[in-house]
Amino acid sequence: MKFTHFLLVLSVWLAFTSCKEEQKEYLDIVVGTYTGDLGWIKGKGKGIYQLRINLTDGLIDSSFLLKDNIENPAYVRKAGDFYLAVSEINGDERSPFGRVNILNADMSGGRSFVTNGTSPCHIGIAKEGDIFGVANYNGGTAAFFSLKPELDQIFPKVFQFQCDKSDHPRQDASHMHSVMFNPDGVHIAAADLGCDTIRIFKWQNNELTYHPELSFRTEKHCGPRHTDWSNNGKYLAVSCELSSQISIYEFSPSGSKLINILSTLPKGYTEDNTVSDIHFHPNYQFVYTANRGHNSIAAYKIANDGKLTSIGQYETKGKIPRNFMITKNGKYLLAANQSSDNITLFTILEDGTLKFLSQIPQETPVCLEEI
Repeated sequence: MKFTHFLLVLSVWLAFTSCKEEQKEYLDIVVGTYTGDLGWIKGKGKGIYQLRINLTDGLIDSSFLLKDNIENPAYVRKAGDFYLAVSEINGDERSPFGRVNILNADMSGGRSFVTNGTSPCHIGIAKEGDIFGVANYNGGTAAFFSLKPELDQIFPKVFQFQCDKSDHPRQDASHMHSVMFNPDGVHIAAADLGCDTIRIFKWQNNELTYHPELSFRTEKHCGPRHTDWSNNGKYLAVSCELSSQISIYEFSPSGSKLINILSTLPKGYTEDNTVSDIHFHPNYQFVYTANRGHNSIAAYKIANDGKLTSIGQYETKGKIPRNFMITKNGKYLLAANQSSDNITLFTILEDGTLKFLSQIPQETPVCLEEI
């Protein structure tokens, strides 16, 4: 009888623990890293990693190196059955340019292209997944490539820009920093940090064109780095790297206008800071951007008319958050702290505030992508 009772208790306990285990929440991400000495940072990473994170406990469930033969894979995106990864370099034995790699789902094989510029630093993907764009920080170029064989006769296509030298030392020439496709499937915003300009392209009827009449200047010394579109394509959020500000523009083919511009820093902060990444929350009620120097995530509530209200700044528990991501379900935010070798995990609460959960070791992380 006692043995039967013991078995009954054991089975109940096993069922309970099994159920409890099934309720754990996991997240799979790929991480791009710096692998070499760039002068301003000594990369410690080995390439592209895949991490499985136990969100329930805030722990790494598994971590392994996916790809180790791409130098400085500083920006990685998943595009359908492919991975796209830049090689942020100033040339190699093959050419004087940076490179972008189209890899198979298992990170094998694929193709590699020159980007017709150096230090490629960002990848944007079209809504239909048929083309993608690469921003080259040096060289003033934005390069576009095809993901479909039937478009190979049109691509690659490269656009080069220039502007007068500014009195800011970082604005000596055109420095393209990001490429973002509008949800309307037509318009593309490319941030030119060196020229204080958002450059607008159109992808329509298998034709890619640049439209200076739709492009617009940001505030002086904004230094636009990254952008993100609202879900209806009406608003464009811009991170101003040089002025430590966030801007919201109302986009229209007849002309875009500045709706709001706010500081990303708390009042009284006077030390060095530059802004990096920017993302709308999936519910489009909040927008977040990252401070490097203050080392925080700045959070804002956005109204239906595009006006921002600051929620606050949240310490990333690391140094130089170059990149961050918000999970597709909108429940978590992860920050890649480039100079402290860690990824930090936050819960996003209903009011848009962030609650720190844990930190995960990772050498020189600079890009996070949910898969």
